[in-house]
Amino acid sequence: MAKRDACDVFNNLPASSEILDKFPTLLSSLFQAKVNAREIQGDTLGKELSLELMEGDDDKKSALLITSSDAAGCLPEKECSHAWILRDNRPQDRMLRKRGMDMTLEACCRGGFFFDGRFVCLRNIAPMRASTEFISARMMPRTALGPWRIPQRGMPSWFMHASGTAADVAIACQHRRCRVALVSAGSAFSAGGGCRRGSRHAMEESLCVRSTLFQSLMAAETLQSSDEDGAQLGRYIPQDAVILSRDVEFFRGSTTEGYPFWESVEQVAAVITVAMPNCNSNVKDAPVDAPRDRDAYVSMLKDQFSAVLAAAVRAQVRVLVIPDAGCGAYGNDATDVGSIFGDTLRQGYLHCFEEIHLVGQRAFADAALQRGTLSVPVESRPRRRTHRAC
Repeated sequence: MAKRDACDVFNNLPASSEILDKFPTLLSSLFQAKVNAREIQGDTLGKELSLELMEGDDDKKSALLITSSDAAGCLPEKECSHAWILRDNRPQDRMLRKRGMDMTLEACCRGGFFFDGRFVCLRNIAPMRASTEFISARMMPRTALGPWRIPQRGMPSWFMHASGTAADVAIACQHRRCRVALVSAGSAFSAGGGCRRGSRHAMEESLCVRSTLFQSLMAAETLQSSDEDGAQLGRYIPQDAVILSRDVEFFRGSTTEGYPFWESVEQVAAVITVAMPNCNSNVKDAPVDAPRDRDAYVSMLKDQFSAVLAAAVRAQVRVLVIPDAGCGAYGNDATDVGSIFGDTLRQGYLHCFEEIHLVGQRAFADAALQRGTLSVPVESRPRRRTHRAC
């Protein structure tokens, strides 16, 4: 019996202690289950479940149990807010953030988790890891032939969104049955940034806690470039390449909510991880690698955005969600980043997407929109529009 079928069988069982007693034998080829049932409040049956996934005779692991009555696995609030996840850095803060990431890792390791007694399956981790790849601008052919067929969709619609909302924007677009690529600003030197160490959360750490993305980034580490310059710097993402992660599953809420587990999984067609240059010497876990020469800096960003756009075309998406990557702790100028993205978009990629969603500082969004639509008469430039089905 396939794992997916096993999950469906379990979730459709009636709340009967007799069936629950027999259920483990139905899944003996995949699972070893221990089911304890107790009666609470008269005829109501409360089920305390521990389902152990069999990965070998010596590797038996209990599935994660999440209940809505216990804050759905949220990190705790401090002063009625979860802002401490982004800001505070005391040992106890790091420990709590690490614990939150450990819960995500446990759910991914088990292939899912229980939410109020129902098993929520993470079905796509293995194929996502297997399909993880590095994409560089050099890989993008200037032809409409072959597997890299470049779509011609006309002029895109542009949308602007507040900082910190990129993942939710991508999920909302996916709800409209659009294939979406979400761009993530990542660390070139450590998969997942500081998510495993309990570091303060930026975009990459947040996405790794919320989704299966970290599993793909770990797969990318095993595929790291043999480029000598990259090896000398300790990079696992080459300067001119990005990581393409397909069909990433989101199963936890946002940072501002404290990362609550969800009752169902949301899937985004692609997450593209780009390692922007660091301009800030105060960043402890990444060297300053932004070129001092202006032309070299612009050329580096164009290569990176070309790789981002090539990866989005490779993933065959219709919608691109891109934040002001590198404009936070790394100290890149938002206007520069927006302008260079807009210029790169016009070099063969403008007609590849139906929608482009700009997330972050207004300076970034304004610059990207202005430079990305230079070839369009002012009266015909796309304006912010109401969402429509793709």
